[in-house]
Amino acid sequence: MFCAGCKDVFRRLHWDNNGCKSTVWRCISRIEPRGIKCRARTLREEVLEKACFSAFSELLRTCQRQRSRIRTSVLINSRT
Repeated sequence: MFCAGCKDVFRRLHWDNNGCKSTVWRCISRIEPRGIKCRARTLREEVLEKACFSAFSELLRTCQRQRSRIRTSVLINSRT
């Protein structure tokens, strides 16, 4: 995954904030000094997972609709 701000990559990190453990994704420019001041927010992994699953589901629905349209078009054209 790439940062929209500085175009660097995101890295998966395990945080432990006062006993509250979580997995997050952060732009490498915010983790390692690279001379770039990136302002990208930290992403919680569960939020990122939901967004990815939602996008994949929408892609699958779109593909199924397209497949159905193509099948219908082929059937109609084969009868003429």
